[in-house]
Amino acid sequence: MYKRWQLWIIRLGSEPDKSWRRFFIGLVAFWIAAGLTWFSVDYQVFWFYLSIILLIPSFLYAVYGYIGIFSNRFGRLIEQSEKYNKTFSKD
Repeated sequence: MYKRWQLWIIRLGSEPDKSWRRFFIGLVAFWIAAGLTWFSVDYQVFWFYLSIILLIPSFLYAVYGYIGIFSNRFGRLIEQSEKYNKTFSKD
């Protein structure tokens, strides 16, 4: 029987392709917003605040994708350890 956190990890890591896509889109959006922040310092304040507002969601989207990638790898580790324990258990 899985514990609640194990089910959560397996659910988050169930679609690794989607997690990689989220991570990549969030990373690209973050770098675009960071570049906009860098170049908008000398111009109007509107562009600066807009880029800061775009930085936060793009960073969070990339982190969500990375958590999915990590959960996939960690979930596979949990499954492999359970197979190992079943194979070499003393019962």
